[in-house]
Amino acid sequence: MQAHGSRSAEAHLYRWEGEGPWERLTEGLPDPLDSMPYALAFAGDSLVAGLADGRVFLSDDRGARWAPIALDGAGLGSIAALAPLPR
Repeated sequence: MQAHGSRSAEAHLYRWEGEGPWERLTEGLPDPLDSMPYALAFAGDSLVAGLADGRVFLSDDRGARWAPIALDGAGLGSIAALAPLPR
């Protein structure tokens, strides 16, 4: 329940390429993630990860490197799903 409550989620994102093995993704992301990654989406050549606390990260290289997406206004309070529009 720690991952879904008010404490640090201590979560990670992983990817599998070719014959594997699983690779933990850390570049540009908090390590470990302090908020659960509730939503992942693919948009064109980009991956988007939405964390439960409202932060959004973008990767243009299949998850090797991530960058936070700056949101205008007050930001999001939480994220449960993503549906990105094509660029």
